[in-house]
Amino acid sequence: MRVPAIIRWPDQIPCGIVSEQVTIVMDWFPTLLVAAGTAPDAAYPSDGIDLLPLLTQRAASTPRKLFWRYKYNDQQAERDGDWKHIKILDNTFLFDLAEDPMERANLKERHRDVYERLVNEWNQWNERCCRSTGTASPACSRARNSPTILA
Repeated sequence: MRVPAIIRWPDQIPCGIVSEQVTIVMDWFPTLLVAAGTAPDAAYPSDGIDLLPLLTQRAASTPRKLFWRYKYNDQQAERDGDWKHIKILDNTFLFDLAEDPMERANLKERHRDVYERLVNEWNQWNERCCRSTGTASPACSRARNSPTILA
């Protein structure tokens, strides 16, 4: 997904900055806390990163992996560089976002190694999330009880 963001903070963020940094909505929490002069509680670490160095000091973009799930249609996804793996219900896909930003060509058969690596990484991330939140979460219970789909 490519969702533009427009940010205005006079005397703090220079005008005209354009960034290719991969971000996710969770990045706004630590960013806004730092902007307010505080930090997240160490006992509850954020999944996001502070974007202020990127916005105020023109720091270089940082490669990162993003993982997410969405309850509607049991969606699961990971982005790693230009690769994106997504599962929607029982359908699974692999896209090269640099070559196919509209996500039209499913490359999971042509790049089976990448696809399987991303699926494995997502499953590991999901297990860590469920373990850290306990088993009371319905999303974790569904995720643990649903089969891992590799095809």
